[in-house]
Amino acid sequence: MLCGFDAAGIDLDRKDVDAYLQFFTTWLKAKRAKHASRRHGPATTISFAAGKGAERQEVVAIAADTTTAVQHLGGSSVDVVVVDLPYGVQHGSTAGEALRRGPADLLASALPVWRKVLRGGGAMALSWNTKVLARDQMLDALDAAGFHLIAGGAVGRFAHRVDQAVDRDVVLARR
Repeated sequence: MLCGFDAAGIDLDRKDVDAYLQFFTTWLKAKRAKHASRRHGPATTISFAAGKGAERQEVVAIAADTTTAVQHLGGSSVDVVVVDLPYGVQHGSTAGEALRRGPADLLASALPVWRKVLRGGGAMALSWNTKVLARDQMLDALDAAGFHLIAGGAVGRFAHRVDQAVDRDVVLARR
């Protein structure tokens, strides 16, 4: 959004979506950016122009399961998907009906959906806790879903310790 692109986000927790919308609206007011919002079902769209003469942009915040992204965003509709999987420590992930503490079930359900919303050649950045899902498992899941790993340069050097329960890593892949 800060680079002038439209953005959309999906989170299962309505409270988190509402908190983001409050933060973003406050930020727009502080910047004196003209904006308007409208709620439609589980989604809220904020239209704004970041400054005088700036093109209008949209940010859409959706309170829903990520596995419903195609219904909300459409197929082949986005260039980049950025995901921060539940770490399986204090937050859970929902795959189907039951709350689960590990991201593997969510990943198996969501990867095909994220592939559908990505345009051809689109990219994805995925962050997760390697203490609950090993890097090899992540790479195997991406491969099985038809993604191609982006490697080289600084890629693969994102792993870092967050705290005693979380070692975060990031993988980049292309549709």
